[in-house]
Amino acid sequence: MVSCRRALERAVMTIDHLNRNSSFNSDLLTRVAAAKLLDVSPRTLDRWHLERTGPPRITIGRKVRYRLASINRWLATRETVPQLSQRHA
Repeated sequence: MVSCRRALERAVMTIDHLNRNSSFNSDLLTRVAAAKLLDVSPRTLDRWHLERTGPPRITIGRKVRYRLASINRWLATRETVPQLSQRHA
């Protein structure tokens, strides 16, 4: 009983340490949160994934997560610069 309790305490301490010292989990967004950030529906994110046009996502079991940094990189690739029309050139 004591060894199980000690192992559990070590596991909890390790998780606490990882959460404090790692940004890995801090920037993971749920499907709904990512959709709100992008001002689209969660179904649109699903469709974009099927079309391979949306931001990269992480699947953990049956859960889908989006990394905030990946969404920002994806948005940067979609940025366009206005072109001068032929009339003004």
